Amino acid sequence: MRIKPLLFKTLLTCLTIFSFGCAPLDFQSPSKEQNAEACPPCNNPIPKTNADIRLWYNNQVVIIPTLTEQFSREGASAKERAELAYAIRHRARIYARLLMPDKEEVEMLRKRDMEKYGNPDGPTFEYLVQKNQKKGLTGDAIYEAIIESSGRTNAEYNARFGIKQ
Repeated sequence: MRIKPLLFKTLLTCLTIFSFGCAPLDFQSPSKEQNAEACPPCNNPIPKTNADIRLWYNNQVVIIPTLTEQFSREGASAKERAELAYAIRHRARIYARLLMPDKEEVEMLRKRDMEKYGNPDGPTFEYLVQKNQKKGLTGDAIYEAIIESSGRTNAEYNARFGIKQ
């Protein structure tokens, strides 16, 4: 089974809306009649504090194992499921940073990611494949490791905001 691009985009959009009730990355700016403090499609509050944003991020990531299991039952390959898991996690990272009110902190995170991954927006899919190959993994084990790690968040960063895993 190949995951069609439209299905993939629809799935990512639904995940973003489902997990926090907030619009996907390509939502339109609110009109004058709409509440600028709320998400245009659902009118739920947009997270403003780093703690709320971190909770939103965790809610995005927590659904990854369930989705990849469902796609596995439907015949998706390990690589397709890994690409899906990576895309959900990466999109959540980018969107969370867009929401963060302290742009200096965002730049600090981007600098850290540049030093750690060679990319200011975190690891690329190719980086994760190479990382797992260096660990000695081959074939589908590479992709299963990406899937598994995509569903985990950083416990230290969560603790910083009082979030228990």
